[in-house]
Amino acid sequence: MFPIRLSPRLSEVSNSADDFLESMGDDNPLIHDCKYYSLDDLTEIPKDFKLKILHINIHSIPSKLTELKNLLFTLDKAGLQIDILLLCETFLTDLNVQTCMLPNYQLEESHRSRRIGGGVAIYVNSNIRYKSRKDLAIFEEGFFESCFIEVKCKSRSVVIGEIYRVPNTNENDFIEKYDRIVSKVNAENKGLVIGTDQNLDLLKLHQH
Repeated sequence: MFPIRLSPRLSEVSNSADDFLESMGDDNPLIHDCKYYSLDDLTEIPKDFKLKILHINIHSIPSKLTELKNLLFTLDKAGLQIDILLLCETFLTDLNVQTCMLPNYQLEESHRSRRIGGGVAIYVNSNIRYKSRKDLAIFEEGFFESCFIEVKCKSRSVVIGEIYRVPNTNENDFIEKYDRIVSKVNAENKGLVIGTDQNLDLLKLHQH
């Protein structure tokens, strides 16, 4: 995996997460097999991943569509064509969703109908066959917003989804719903990849 941590301004790259993990010491299990790269380090990223997935809290696809296309072009030029793009806080609506398509990608998404903001989306490279997993998706507007698909990776099926928890909502209810999804996928004996912005302060893990 190659997590690239992007700030709300898509063109800015932050190393704060990397600094935080490093400060916790080499024995921290969170940093094993997980490296952070800036866009200047793309040539250092291995190119032999079977499935390349990128997650971004984009905070409005309509306002950042050009930047998003430029990012995908930069990655593609470096030999890192993204297979699946997971986005939250899409700000998509019935009126703008058709204007936010990406070339060579298919779109699965869920957006709000009563409130502004929020929303989740999955862009799937047109070369990848997939099926929607609406049975897994929970979309409670302004609280728990999610979207899921399933793909075949080698001989195993993998469920891939995006989950967004709105700030200042009930943590226990969120975790219960999250666990329900994970448990169902585990019962199917399938792989699972989730892109998520949970808005949970992990420094206060023992408090919630």
